[in-house]
Amino acid sequence: MKRSTIELLRCPFTNCPLEIVDSNYDFKGDCVSGILRSKSSSYIIEEGFLDFINVHKGDGKVYELDRMSYVDKLIRIGWKYEEVAVMDGLRYNIIKLLDNYLDNYVNGRVLEIGAGGNILKEKYARKADDWISTDYDMRSSLDIRCDGMSLPFVEESVDVIVCIDVLEHVPNPELMMSEFSRVLSKGGVLILSTPFFFYLHEAPNDFYRFSKYGLEKRVASSGLKVIETKPTSGLLLVFGIMVTALIVHSFHRVKWLCNIFLFVNKWIQYSLISLYRFLNRSERFSQGNFVIAKK
Repeated sequence: MKRSTIELLRCPFTNCPLEIVDSNYDFKGDCVSGILRSKSSSYIIEEGFLDFINVHKGDGKVYELDRMSYVDKLIRIGWKYEEVAVMDGLRYNIIKLLDNYLDNYVNGRVLEIGAGGNILKEKYARKADDWISTDYDMRSSLDIRCDGMSLPFVEESVDVIVCIDVLEHVPNPELMMSEFSRVLSKGGVLILSTPFFFYLHEAPNDFYRFSKYGLEKRVASSGLKVIETKPTSGLLLVFGIMVTALIVHSFHRVKWLCNIFLFVNKWIQYSLISLYRFLNRSERFSQGNFVIAKK
């Protein structure tokens, strides 16, 4: 973890500043280990990783699901997160839109909320002065584990926030949006997406669906200015990802058969992307929406 990142941290529970002690740094000057202390709390940096959740919850199982997600099942049978990101028409469409936004807006210090498999940092960190990957769940090597409703950063400390399909899993999305506004610097950019037409997923931690107008209202209510809203994809590709999930849940125990079905499914769905764009010209059946906003 970079020294400059540590200087921005505060205790997310008390809002007190944190002081680092007993620290060790590598040859690049990044903190490998140390203890962050405030008047009432202490947090340990181990191998460059900082956990603000486990200290207060007592164990690592704070994001339990009723059923293992199909993504996690794919990872178990050997898929990589970057392969999952383009495994069907919907995911391909979302990642292409996101690529364009990141190319245009990434600069300075980037804070990613809900980093998942950490694939965005691996691809885009070189474009930023610093890319801080965070999540509530532990699915990969993150920088910081924290709650998006109580971010451990001081005011106006980041230039870009990236939050992809997370808001629907947050019990209080208004609180998280206010945190985004608080930590964004003046002129900073929020890149946000969330589903609208979509099936129940990651239950029981699936709380909301947002229309284009509901999402814009929440962003504006947090004090940010919406500069662009764009649909992620249409209803046709939503059915496609349901087929993807069905294949994985049904055949993941037979790896070779699952992979064959997914290969065929992928190219069928890719062929439908042009048809989706024709049928969804009115944007009334958007799977979800991207919102770009500035402070």
